[in-house]
Amino acid sequence: MFKNYLKIALRNIKRHKGYSFVNIAGLSVGLTCCILILLYVKYEFSYDRYHENANNIYRVVMKFPGIDYMGSNRFNASPGGLKAALMEDFPEVIYSTRATRRRAYIYYKNNPFEERGMFFVDPEFFKIFSFPLISGDPETAVKEPFSMLITQKIAKKYFGNEDPVGKIINVGRKYDYMVTGILENCPENSHFTFDILASFNSLYTTDGKDNIETWSGFNDLWNTYLLLQENFNPDDLESKFPAMAKKYGGEDYEGEFHLRPLTSIHLHSDINFEIEA
Repeated sequence: MFKNYLKIALRNIKRHKGYSFVNIAGLSVGLTCCILILLYVKYEFSYDRYHENANNIYRVVMKFPGIDYMGSNRFNASPGGLKAALMEDFPEVIYSTRATRRRAYIYYKNNPFEERGMFFVDPEFFKIFSFPLISGDPETAVKEPFSMLITQKIAKKYFGNEDPVGKIINVGRKYDYMVTGILENCPENSHFTFDILASFNSLYTTDGKDNIETWSGFNDLWNTYLLLQENFNPDDLESKFPAMAKKYGGEDYEGEFHLRPLTSIHLHSDINFEIEA
């Protein structure tokens, strides 16, 4: 039966070549477009899901009632002292880390480079996120001030085939940073990408610890992330934030703290000062 249908189809194709070509071409284009759209949608939904603990990672978002900036009163910012408060006051928070991006002017062997993908992160960064290291120890790589990790791309750019671990890179003609390891290149399906991860502790020297740990203002855009216990309801943690804000910020503290799941940032963010589009 199928054989007969196939013969009839082939005869019709030969008899109506032009008509058959248009139909087959249209079907091919339609299927190709459908497959490409499905692959694109799958890729968009894959953002940040490669992290081992992706479903338990959250970013802190601040809301300021009465402030309307670019159509929203929510901001990707938090006090520098928030990280310590989360770790000390809430046992349901396993780890917390800050991450802030800064443009860096780097000098190596008197060659200047401008890097836009340099982030300062706490040591807990690697306990929360699953960014593999090719060399170096994630426990200590960004623990000491003026230490940094670089990606494969940056290692190749600066050092070629040399081993960069232990070498010194100057930032801003002021501070020397030691390379403590090499990271795999950051996946593109991440809500933020980086080329260099430097020790957040370095900022205590360059900016002053009191200026960073303050709750009274924002001298920089501190992005705060946390890892919650498995199956812990984030709403329960959010309900404790008002008391935390009064404890550290004072009775008149106006900012509200909310949690945004890591896996929803790329497609559903409606806040100001996102790291990337």
